[in-house]
Amino acid sequence: NIPVADIANFEATEEVVATVSDLAGNPATPATRNITVDTVAPAVTIDSISDDTGAQANDFITNDDTLVFNGTAEADSTVVVSLDGIEIGTVTANGAGEWTLDYTGTLLADGDYELSVTATNPTGNSATATQTIVVDTTAPTVTINAIAVDDIINAVEAGSPVAVSGTTTGVEDGQV
Repeated sequence: NIPVADIANFEATEEVVATVSDLAGNPATPATRNITVDTVAPAVTIDSISDDTGAQANDFITNDDTLVFNGTAEADSTVVVSLDGIEIGTVTANGAGEWTLDYTGTLLADGDYELSVTATNPTGNSATATQTIVVDTTAPTVTINAIAVDDIINAVEAGSPVAVSGTTTGVEDGQV
């Protein structure tokens, strides 16, 4: 067995050498084996969805109900993509570490979703990233109440500010 303390001092590749002698003192030819030590979990990210139509770039808010998910992981990592805890696909990160899952064949209902991505590198180390995605395909409505009571601004009303009011539906608080 290789003690844990020794493994902690290993470099990325090491050569393990075994020697043995019989009771008469005859040595065997040493056996060697090169091993790779990789205990580092791969970095994994969720970078974008298509089309991200929210107010800010990459805010993961969209009015698109057919999405493509993109991100990065260690090159050649297996990437398992889940939506609300249900696995929706597995892809492999390319040599540049980029991965893409095309989920456009499935229509998503309006709502919040948790996208979870687990990358496992070729040596078996894993890491997970999560991102909330909001799908909102319902357009808001707006109405304007009568202006100046009769929608006519007369000479008296033109001499002071005229209030404009109305109602909206499907708009989050703070939107203008």
